[in-house]
Amino acid sequence: MFTVAMTAWNRPEYLRRTLDSLTVQSEFANCDFVCNIEPSDRVSEIAELLESIRPKTARCTYNHHKHGILLNNYLTIHNAFAHTDSEVVLLMQDDSLLSPDALKLVKWYAELPERDNYVALWLHNYKSNPDFHNMVIPSRGDAAIAVRKDGCRFHGEMWALSRTNWEAIWKGNWRLFKNAPHPSYTGSHSLWMHEHPEARALVPHLSRGTHIGKYGGGCNPGFHDRVYGDKEINEIEPHSGDSFVLGPEVAGI
Repeated sequence: MFTVAMTAWNRPEYLRRTLDSLTVQSEFANCDFVCNIEPSDRVSEIAELLESIRPKTARCTYNHHKHGILLNNYLTIHNAFAHTDSEVVLLMQDDSLLSPDALKLVKWYAELPERDNYVALWLHNYKSNPDFHNMVIPSRGDAAIAVRKDGCRFHGEMWALSRTNWEAIWKGNWRLFKNAPHPSYTGSHSLWMHEHPEARALVPHLSRGTHIGKYGGGCNPGFHDRVYGDKEINEIEPHSGDSFVLGPEVAGI
């Protein structure tokens, strides 16, 4: 179906909540799982948590030295495509909390005929709107930039991409933007979107994931609460008849 790719460091208390939100979803049993773990004094706790999950297949890599956000994310995605036959990878961090139907949305994206026309699917929407519960919309690159002007610039997690677009776009453009408009640019995908305002990504009107870590990875409590604190995410359990709908492009999302 698709691969869930995750990076983890020294925060097993966050990882436990993240895995709980992931493993309760029925789609997870049919997913491949790849995780790159950074070295720390809490590796044994992290290993114990990862050993308890039951995806279709699991491949965990323990880094001998710390790679950092940029390289570890790259290697995690690379490993996910290199060691599975999945056409789509969902990148998560150890503090990404998912909605009950987040994997159902990723499966919908993976099966979308026009999937490769969009550079990625982001599960988090900074302007999350419950009025359009199951609608997924194209977001313009320039609209994404406009949203980021208020400090909402961290797209380091909860995004799904196809093998085609990894090879065509992301893999060759994975670097830090040396003259970034703002120091909180930490993901190559948001940097590429900044440089290509004509690009389109998909985003649900109502977020299917949020960020729970207030420390680490370029985050602090003030930034976390401002960007994620009051943003609503879907908490409704999926029903068998539910489906997602591709809606029209909306400016400012």
